[in-house]
Amino acid sequence: MIKRILVALALIVLPSFAMADATDRDFLLTPNGTLYTVESVFTDQLTNVDTHSTRVLTFTVRNDEGTTTTIIPETLLGGSHTAPALAYDPASEALFVFWQRGINNGMSSDLVFCSYQKGKWSEATSVDSANYHYSHNIQIGVTRKVDQIDEKGNHTSVAGLTVHAVWWEESGHKEWARYAMLTIDNGSLTDIQIADLSLFTDVSRDLARPNDPDFNNEILRHPTLSESNAHDTVDIVFGDLISNNMHRVTIKPVVDFRTAGNGGRLRVPIGVKDTGIGAPHFRSDANARVEALSGDGNKVVLYTSGKDGVKYVSYSNGSWSPSRTLSVDDKVTADAAVDVLRRMVNTD
Repeated sequence: MIKRILVALALIVLPSFAMADATDRDFLLTPNGTLYTVESVFTDQLTNVDTHSTRVLTFTVRNDEGTTTTIIPETLLGGSHTAPALAYDPASEALFVFWQRGINNGMSSDLVFCSYQKGKWSEATSVDSANYHYSHNIQIGVTRKVDQIDEKGNHTSVAGLTVHAVWWEESGHKEWARYAMLTIDNGSLTDIQIADLSLFTDVSRDLARPNDPDFNNEILRHPTLSESNAHDTVDIVFGDLISNNMHRVTIKPVVDFRTAGNGGRLRVPIGVKDTGIGAPHFRSDANARVEALSGDGNKVVLYTSGKDGVKYVSYSNGSWSPSRTLSVDDKVTADAAVDVLRRMVNTD
């Protein structure tokens, strides 16, 4: 893993600028009411910015004290910075940003991670880098507990911050879902584990592939990640283009002191429970952001928000529902529609 110290840069307060494509930004509202926005912006839309980058990530903080917009310093150092994703840990009040950096005119790319805490950016880290690869549909989440197993096999839940990331990766001959686990200790990144999500699956659980000429396999290219209410696991739903199936895996960070030479480090695959759930008939655009809601009893809802409403499909009792749409207007907002879906997936 390549780590680079950030060049000391004064954060530049920006004027108003044209908004980038809606799929190239992410929002996050913290429990204390602070709204964070990270957005990919073409540099020719900005003024008084000295950079060789073609796109940078702007960072907006909205709270009771007002609104400020700056540039994430790492993105000023060259390249094209896109597909930002945000996660937050209330205990440490740390914001985590994960994005794609394109270099060599887009012929190469890597995934970059950094955190924002107490008004300062951490050192940026290249999480995954490969020539002629393209990564997109990035999502991240956090867990705040770790299952610790001592030498006698006893399990104890201990505090431990882990950032989980999923994305879809394409090369000239292959495309597949990927996963990264980043261990955070006292605000610093201490370990990175990366794996293909297919390693967590049991192909014997695959259902018969859809025998339908109208089946749209674009939905398989949108891995989704959701955090559990207990903050100890994440649920990941992802597709496999070979079998035209989807899987739901639950990942729990584990430290196992019984493993020789482990030293208590987190390892992958770790605490994985896999369920093959087939593939839904759910049309999604390549640049759409697909989100997931996971409930008990293998219930899953996939949804995407658009100007006409929130389109969704649900999985329960071993099958997918038809695709449906919750219309939005001045009385029913997109957030209200998603809240209805959340309650549905958590209903027994």
